[in-house]
Amino acid sequence: MNKFVLFVAIVFKVAFSFGQTDTLFWFVAPEVAQSHGDRPIVLRFATLNTAATITISQPANPAFPIQIINIGINAAQTLDLTPWIDITENKPPNTILPFGFKIVSTTPIMAYYEVTPTCNCNPDIFTLKGKNSIGTQFIVPFQNFLNNAAYARSGFDIVATQNNTTVTINPKNDIVGHPANVPFVIILQKGETFSAQAVSTAVGLHLSGSTVTADKPIAITIVDDSMSGAPYGGCADIMGDQIIPISVTGKEHITIKGYLNGPA
Repeated sequence: MNKFVLFVAIVFKVAFSFGQTDTLFWFVAPEVAQSHGDRPIVLRFATLNTAATITISQPANPAFPIQIINIGINAAQTLDLTPWIDITENKPPNTILPFGFKIVSTTPIMAYYEVTPTCNCNPDIFTLKGKNSIGTQFIVPFQNFLNNAAYARSGFDIVATQNNTTVTINPKNDIVGHPANVPFVIILQKGETFSAQAVSTAVGLHLSGSTVTADKPIAITIVDDSMSGAPYGGCADIMGDQIIPISVTGKEHITIKGYLNGPA
């Protein structure tokens, strides 16, 4: 079944069980290796029992044209960001950039960012979590089984929601421009972003356990691009998500085993 058709079916049948409904979302899209498939890139939106008018902007970047879309009741719509991929993907690392997205809706919606390459070789869906993604203290998680392919990296991307946001980053391992376990400070304006990218492809040098604190609310996206599945069949694939701050984390969790032939 087409992935977007399946997405719409899920929205209609069990809308209240999936995703995070909200009227305000902040998001920064990670860099994905073009050599393994990084386009098209899209935003997906879905409504429930009320129609919505959605405004998508980059508050720090006037080069991105404000997009306004209208969606009816119990409907879904896609915004293709591929024409603006060079001001959507958050690169280069260790640089303050203006690529953060602010998404405002007149009624509660669900929102997703999707890397959906035509080769179907490196796809992923990032669930935008609305207010649950915004906070001031984060611990960054990563998988600890698979290295990245030689052309890809893991890392995390930060977007500020307010002006003059002071962010302290303490990377667990070396990132581009900064050594491990040495905190450093950046100052971001509303909609500005920063990419902390691991210098190594080795799984043992991923950034799990890195901490990020801010004096004003921020949102963080993690990405583990083109993880090499050589030990478990040979394919490589991306994995990522918009994470939640410490204030939203809980003590009870449900996990679901997928169909891949990795470790149980």
